[in-house]
Amino acid sequence: MRGIGRAAWTTLSLFTAAALLHTTVAQAQAVKLGYVDSQRILAEFKEAQDAQKKLDDVIAQWQQERQQLQKQLQDMQEQYQKQSLLLSEERKREREQEMQQLYTRLMEYDNQKFGAQGEVYQKQAELFEPVFQKIRDAIAKIGKQGGFAYIFDIASNAVLYKADDQPDLTDQVLAELNKGVTTSGRSTR
Repeated sequence: MRGIGRAAWTTLSLFTAAALLHTTVAQAQAVKLGYVDSQRILAEFKEAQDAQKKLDDVIAQWQQERQQLQKQLQDMQEQYQKQSLLLSEERKREREQEMQQLYTRLMEYDNQKFGAQGEVYQKQAELFEPVFQKIRDAIAKIGKQGGFAYIFDIASNAVLYKADDQPDLTDQVLAELNKGVTTSGRSTR
């Protein structure tokens, strides 16, 4: 009886392993993967282009204001150099203090606009968050409609391997985002 038990156990183990293997293979075949290229989406999506242009315009204005402050400081330094021999010690100290104050103002301006917590990052978030939300919504819609288990972003280097037969969904996401947008950029939604 012991031999029969062992044979039955072996048969049952083999049957269970085969069933698990079949289930695992069937599940693996059912998982549908896709990827998008977020850099391409941002480059080709009209609303992202518009947001980038607005951000570039704001940055250009701030850089121009910074250049004006820098020029003002440079002019003040040149004038000080030319007149330093003629100025009294008290007047020299006053001018040096004025230059130091302007330099401090310039550094504060840089930090306020372009620093780690600067307005440029706040403006970028303000302009791009609605764009990112639309992109996320379009990807989710395509993912649900297409039955994808996962959609990876190839631009973020999050994918270490991509089989050649996996679909690039970037065109579908762009088409979804551009539905109702005319070539002039006016929405028809």
